[in-house]
Amino acid sequence: MYIPEELRWIFVPLVSQYNSKSKDENFYAFDIPRTLTNIKFFTDIKVTVKSDTPSKISWSSSCQPALSYAMNSFDVLSKPPLDKSDKIGFWDKLSLLLHNKFVFDFKNGLDLFIKSGLSPYDLTGKESGIVFRWNKNVKLELNKNNRTQQFLTVTSNSFELFKPKFEVFISDMITGAAKSYNIKYIVEKKMLKFFSSPVVWTLGFLFERNKDDSPVIEPGSVRRTTKFIDHWHVGEVNTCI
Repeated sequence: MYIPEELRWIFVPLVSQYNSKSKDENFYAFDIPRTLTNIKFFTDIKVTVKSDTPSKISWSSSCQPALSYAMNSFDVLSKPPLDKSDKIGFWDKLSLLLHNKFVFDFKNGLDLFIKSGLSPYDLTGKESGIVFRWNKNVKLELNKNNRTQQFLTVTSNSFELFKPKFEVFISDMITGAAKSYNIKYIVEKKMLKFFSSPVVWTLGFLFERNKDDSPVIEPGSVRRTTKFIDHWHVGEVNTCI
């Protein structure tokens, strides 16, 4: 349940002929309550991926504009500010609104392609980049314990880092001259290999904030802390009540 301070009321006339300055509720107009606190999302999803070949994920510099656009679209999940406060950053919204857990179990391994070129169409030759390959009992976990330091974890029994070599007909597939759902490639040069089980890769973030409420005048002039208020203690209230 919401307390009165967490609600704001919007007067909505249902017909254009309503012109009362007192804004009294009647059959043609009434007040609608709106909550100030944003909607939060909670999920616990487990996915099993079965395929004949290793699952493939590709990343290159050309993906950055699309990722930035997707991050800007994240604003639709939160309500617009009602005052002149600074806009809340993406990572602050992420920790306050999204409390999701994802587990992906790849039965036939996972390949991550890191492309070296800026063009999304140059995939072969010098632009083929490198491949991170996780084999045997591959599990990818997102936000498994609600700790930003362990935001993404990949575990497997073995790991390889190598340079791929695509088959000749790959260029025809890119231009549309040939169609195939199975891009074939071989290991041209192996650079690193781990056999110690388990192999654990972790991607995390360590956020900081000012320990005091005083504004920052010069970088490094105020004390910093990594402790934040729990999301269930963060709420928005209407100070005009």
